Amino acid sequence: MLAREAFREMLFPLSEKELHYREHPEDSLIYFKNFRYEGEATVVTGADNSDEILFFPSPKKQAASNLHGVISPKIAPRVLEGGNLAFNKQTRFGMVPLHRHNYIEMNYVYSGTCVQEINGQTVEMHTGDVTILDRDVVHRVLPTGENDILLNCLMGQNYFKASFIERLAASGAVPRFLSNALNERNDHDHYLLFHTERSYIFRDLFECVFCEYLDPTTCTAGAVENYMSLIFIELARCYQGNQEHEYHKSNKNYLTEVLQYMDDHCIDCTLESTAAHFGFHPNYLSRMVKEGTGSAFKDLVSDGRLSRAAFLLLTTEAPISQIANQCGYSNQNFFYKKFQVRYGCTPAVYRATGGALAEDIR
Repeated sequence: MLAREAFREMLFPLSEKELHYREHPEDSLIYFKNFRYEGEATVVTGADNSDEILFFPSPKKQAASNLHGVISPKIAPRVLEGGNLAFNKQTRFGMVPLHRHNYIEMNYVYSGTCVQEINGQTVEMHTGDVTILDRDVVHRVLPTGENDILLNCLMGQNYFKASFIERLAASGAVPRFLSNALNERNDHDHYLLFHTERSYIFRDLFECVFCEYLDPTTCTAGAVENYMSLIFIELARCYQGNQEHEYHKSNKNYLTEVLQYMDDHCIDCTLESTAAHFGFHPNYLSRMVKEGTGSAFKDLVSDGRLSRAAFLLLTTEAPISQIANQCGYSNQNFFYKKFQVRYGCTPAVYRATGGALAEDIR
């Protein structure tokens, strides 16, 4: 594995391409045109029938577009996990055309600043900021300067579904909210913005996953998977921390605190009791939860109860009837029905197979 000190030393020296683009930024567009001519990318028309938008069909194509001599001559475009995961560093000074793709992209401002156009909006990013772009988001990165280092992680849909982020949904309401935002929307054209500047570990995690990727060795695939798990966990924590920081600044109740309360009290909370706790009218709370998560209050409470039941099935030997009661289900038949709908199997099968046959159906 590449030493992190060596990785840092690779990031800032200008490559030959970047030296050229600094004087002739328009030449960077030639590289993207080559992808179009070689069939590696296609062109679609923008919503107003005027702008041309490049479409990259797989992480490998965009990884190649940014890895040409950027970090080190020995680095060839590579992907992990059967072509579903790739990493790259944004070429500085280059002009990037509007484009979209059918995979998920994470952008991390390692140093300096970055301005992106995302779905027609201008998003200014600073050191420590992260964006996660869902599929079909039309975007581009505006030309960056010498001290602006943008690191990217490209995740194919299959990798994303199989990765730890899918399992985040069982660990709490706030992570579940993030998972739903990326996994369960009918129209995949959304993005999320995170601020990690207060995190003491996020920068280290990103450095480590890049070092594994750039200098693979024994068990690299497993190491990368675990680093990605930690990266998503830390993003979930940063998201909640940022919301709570804003809450304390403005003395308002934010959705994350409501969701956390619901998760902590999912066994016995009701819409009325939760609204009373936060000083809201029940109708207002119901609308806020629905608009913020896309799910009804009662469905989120049910998710919390079922997630807790699934956890107890795997970690205790308590009878299923006892677990159902502990999780707020007095009617055993109703519990079995809801569990079957959620996980695609009975509680007994879920326990016997260690959850391996479950399908988290929402």
